[in-house]
Amino acid sequence: MDYKSLNRINNISKRKIPKHVKSKRIERAIRWMTVRSNLLYELNRSLYDELIEDNLEKVFVSKTNQSLSGNIQTTNRIVFVDVVSKDRRGLSNQYVNALTGSDIEFLYITENPSFEKTGIYQQIQLYNKASYCIVPSFKKSTDKVGFIYDKIIQYAPGKVLCHLLPWSITMLVALAALPKSIKRININITDHAFWAGVSAMDYNIEFRNHGKDLSVQYRGFQESQEFVLPYYPYIDSSPFEGFNGIETKDKVVLFFGGALYKIYGEEDFFLKLIAKVLKTHNNCICICAGGGDSGHLLSFIKKEGLENVWHYIGFRRDIYEVVRHCDILINTYPIGGGLMCQYAAMCSKPVIAFAKAKAIEEVLSTSENVTFLQEKDFLDFIDLLILDKTFREEYGEKLNANLPTPSKFNSSLKLILGKCISSYSGYSHQYRTDIINNGVRTDYSCESVILRNLGLGSVLYYPSIIFWAIKKIVNELLNKQK
Repeated sequence: MDYKSLNRINNISKRKIPKHVKSKRIERAIRWMTVRSNLLYELNRSLYDELIEDNLEKVFVSKTNQSLSGNIQTTNRIVFVDVVSKDRRGLSNQYVNALTGSDIEFLYITENPSFEKTGIYQQIQLYNKASYCIVPSFKKSTDKVGFIYDKIIQYAPGKVLCHLLPWSITMLVALAALPKSIKRININITDHAFWAGVSAMDYNIEFRNHGKDLSVQYRGFQESQEFVLPYYPYIDSSPFEGFNGIETKDKVVLFFGGALYKIYGEEDFFLKLIAKVLKTHNNCICICAGGGDSGHLLSFIKKEGLENVWHYIGFRRDIYEVVRHCDILINTYPIGGGLMCQYAAMCSKPVIAFAKAKAIEEVLSTSENVTFLQEKDFLDFIDLLILDKTFREEYGEKLNANLPTPSKFNSSLKLILGKCISSYSGYSHQYRTDIINNGVRTDYSCESVILRNLGLGSVLYYPSIIFWAIKKIVNELLNKQK
């Protein structure tokens, strides 16, 4: 989807949401709020949306025709609401591991219908103080809201841990309506981009200080609502699937990975940076992995004539092994990652980043200089890493030495939960409205969310979605035949 179409639908949502809330067409309101939050995430130009935040509670009140209750009698138990709920995605594994290792009684709520096939499920089953609930696949979002709300109220927890996606509106409507005596604690896995639900949270757990700074300045959280808890890498045990015939012998293998939107923007600066390195060193190849729209990446590689030395391998379940079989990890830009860098450090591989400010050092808990603020300095250091194998290996060992550990993470989370005792419900967020990202991409991945929520009506707002849907169906049929 192009920027113009995305912006047009986003402007339409400004009219649709209050109109549907006012007329009590709640199902439509929730669907338009879901679409809007996904568009804002893709745009990534602001970190707070007053329209969505102001309507979360209103939607619940309109649905139930009842005012929000102030307090109920709660217990020391916890509810962990996990929309991600897949192994090695987000921080599901780390937080379940911490809860089961801290003698805490909790209810795990998930929307994943395949949850019982995950390692998370196995871990919960082995812990006698945990239970779980899979939210049924309701046709109506309003039915799902009621189910989630009732489950939490019946369990009467003192706190709810929230591991959500930026557009988890259905879950947020239920959370926003909870009594003030239940403290809602957000796990901020998307600190760099927009996510809905700021007004629904009493506390916010960041994985780095950069996220805390953004939440205080741009989302309007108070310092007293913020905690920083660096996470450790959850190791994937999947066997290495190889590089699909890519020749790596006698080559220095560069690698970057993550959602592809992180490398687009600023006139393809990151892509041009990789190209410079590859054109300087004929003993180098670059392998990259991740999900998202790869069209722009592949066309850039072809335009630069680098098809033989720059390879995109798509999404990989064996991503830890992919990193382990490479030599140098380059962090993404203009939006940096964290998990790939931790995987590299875990494998004693060097990490290098170009950025406008240092941030990844905190994720790796290292005093080593990983981030370079000037292009020349970045290129000089990566030259050294490429040319000097001994230095490269020693540098990787240094990064490995200071990574966060599971035991420290578990004990820190227990301390944080003990401090979450105040309610900030109704607190007015003094957020900033200035644009945080001026970059405009050539393509945005919003079609599936729009089609899923607006159905055939999507054609009214974005006629080209017909061609997108046909292409998607054809590709799925072709993949089944392979």
